Amino acid sequence: MPNSNYQQALHQALSLVARDADAAKAQLETLRQDSPGRLGAIMALAFLYSRELQFDRSLELVREAILIEPDNERTHFNLGYIHQQLGDIQRASKGYRDAWELSRREYFEAGLLHGMCLHQQGRIDEARSVCESLMENPMRDVRLDFFAVCLFKETSNTDAVKLHQHSLVSAVGKKPEVIPDFVRFFTTYDDPKWQVLDHKAKLKGAVSQYTKRHEKEPDFHPTTFVLPTEMVLFEAYFRQHPEKPYWLVKPESMSGGQGAYVITSPDEIKDKSASVVQHYIHNPLLVDGRKFNLRLYLVVMQVNADSVYGWRDGIVFISPETYGLEGDDLRNARIHIVNPLLHLDNKNLHIAGELDQDSQSDLMRWTTLCKKLTERKINVATIKDRLQQLMLFVMKVAQASEPDSGNSSPVTKY
Repeated sequence: MPNSNYQQALHQALSLVARDADAAKAQLETLRQDSPGRLGAIMALAFLYSRELQFDRSLELVREAILIEPDNERTHFNLGYIHQQLGDIQRASKGYRDAWELSRREYFEAGLLHGMCLHQQGRIDEARSVCESLMENPMRDVRLDFFAVCLFKETSNTDAVKLHQHSLVSAVGKKPEVIPDFVRFFTTYDDPKWQVLDHKAKLKGAVSQYTKRHEKEPDFHPTTFVLPTEMVLFEAYFRQHPEKPYWLVKPESMSGGQGAYVITSPDEIKDKSASVVQHYIHNPLLVDGRKFNLRLYLVVMQVNADSVYGWRDGIVFISPETYGLEGDDLRNARIHIVNPLLHLDNKNLHIAGELDQDSQSDLMRWTTLCKKLTERKINVATIKDRLQQLMLFVMKVAQASEPDSGNSSPVTKY
């Protein structure tokens, strides 16, 4: 097949992905068979299977691609990624290393992940060597500085510790005294099983599994049902708990707050397929009568590590809509779902050019909001303590969801 025709067919198949992934895969498979020796369709298929968590099939396709182009660093990087998703850290490290070396050590992402995989295997000296090499890479970013602090914090070379702490401080644009303010939690790192945290129904299942085996479900986790399988359970619970009149429905297939809405009866559910319904906390903490969205950031260094670092600050997005539950307000999703994506076209939205440049901005730092709340006699220490409890609980849930950790006790301290 001429290259122009091949590219056109590839583009046509990829254009189907959002609407009909199965049809896209069928077209890509035909294209792969009709044009052996070309990477486009093979790698597109590998990506789609990977997205569906079918990593074994994705691995077969990437290996096929490497046979065609053994010196393609991107393909070796993908090989490392898939091995990492399958939990084979040794092979993942090799895939990332091969990608890094093939790029003459210019492929920063590959080098960084290679170093993290070495650290994961306990090969600390090798990981430090990789880290030092990456320090010269012009594409380096703040993740390397976090990694360096983690790698060198246990060394006896105090000069090395200071060097990397100051490097980290420079990267995040803060002063050296911010380093002790990093919150330290004891837990495990993001491996494929942590994907449960980004999947509504799976997260509910993981929480249920964890609380049955380890500890009581915390009061800050709302009662949740997965539809359609738990629809009958939800209807029964709703009838038995009239003190919980408000519920939030969130479609499984959407993100960014899209498709979510508030109900006051199971009969109001628009589509009972693939969604979760949660008890809606109808009396939330408000800022000037409006709900807000809080983004906090954690850096988790490696699988089976004992620590994760949390930035003491964060980003707050305040809804441009005044909160209410009466009349049309109850049906206005923008009042209840505080995701920036839903408000970009809101005429009331006001965002300053720089964070904290304007006290009336709907976007501000978490530390700034804490000052505002303190001025209003709200106990910020209690809020921070609850946030730490929430983050620790979520991480323990993720750890316990790992199939190979069933015989180990989840971490309990931070």
